[in-house]
Amino acid sequence: MSFITLTDGEGGALSPVLGCLDTTRYEDCATPEEPYARRKLKLKHFLQDPITKKSYAITDHGSVQTNAILQMIKDRCHVNTVGFYIVPNTRRCLSSAVKSNLPLFTGSDYIMIEDWRKEFRVNGFASIKNAGRDDLFIIPQNRMTIVDENLEIGQKQTAKQIAKTFAKHMTGKKTSRVLLNQFIGIVA
Repeated sequence: MSFITLTDGEGGALSPVLGCLDTTRYEDCATPEEPYARRKLKLKHFLQDPITKKSYAITDHGSVQTNAILQMIKDRCHVNTVGFYIVPNTRRCLSSAVKSNLPLFTGSDYIMIEDWRKEFRVNGFASIKNAGRDDLFIIPQNRMTIVDENLEIGQKQTAKQIAKTFAKHMTGKKTSRVLLNQFIGIVA
């Protein structure tokens, strides 16, 4: 079985629901010598699955929380997790996609975005692992147009012209087929 998500943006953080997820708290450690002394404590927050009793570390970042929840679903239900993220092909939106899906990524998002754009040109989508899912497909929004057209071949076309018309007709379908084949490989 597979758990499939389809999104066009990032999820919000759970902090309004859980209260403040501060990572620091102060403890009063006053002494007669230092009556106003306080010590900084570092706190960690966890989500615990009541069924499996497993705990998942979270922070106040929505992407870390999303990854923890997806891992919780994967562990409890023993499923593959697959995501489809439809995003505008702008640097700002793709940078946001990096930050929202790879919270521990410390490299250059500029390089990653250029790699994604190369994959967009070749395959029509980019695929990344370790984004809280077994596979996350980043799909540029401009590739999501659905065109239902018939292949029209004139009676006076040569074999070469027919081949060119057919190739042009199939270019959009190639992207769908590559994505579908990868998806089937995960789900099957």
